[in-house]
Amino acid sequence: MQPRIIIAAVLASALLAGGCASDPDPADATSTIEVEGRHVLSGRVVIRDLDDRRELPTGARVLIRLDDVSLADAASVMVAEATSTSLTLPLTYELRWDTELDTSRAYSVSAEVVSAEGELLFVSDTVHPYEPGDEDITVELVAV
Repeated sequence: MQPRIIIAAVLASALLAGGCASDPDPADATSTIEVEGRHVLSGRVVIRDLDDRRELPTGARVLIRLDDVSLADAASVMVAEATSTSLTLPLTYELRWDTELDTSRAYSVSAEVVSAEGELLFVSDTVHPYEPGDEDITVELVAV
């Protein structure tokens, strides 16, 4: 009787361990911008309520992302990202990726400006939806 209990426990442990193994994160496959990506989205990053051009602090970075935001209770999955060290806004950006996007899912473009010290200076505070096939999206930022 004792050996059967041990075998059952070993089998149950193996099944549980097998269930814990995870597939690779789909975000890992799309987190790198392909320079020669088949799909391109371009646009501008502007600061809301500023009519003139604005100089960003030295060393600041502008981060632009295209995310799959389909799941309400889960973290978004990055499709493409770009980083710019241009100090003048408005900034023109270009996102490139190779993955074919599912037209039944929801996508959004966001941007933020981070200082050289890592302090968040400006952020997009509204959803800027993207539908596969869109070619140009302007992302507005607000001061933090």
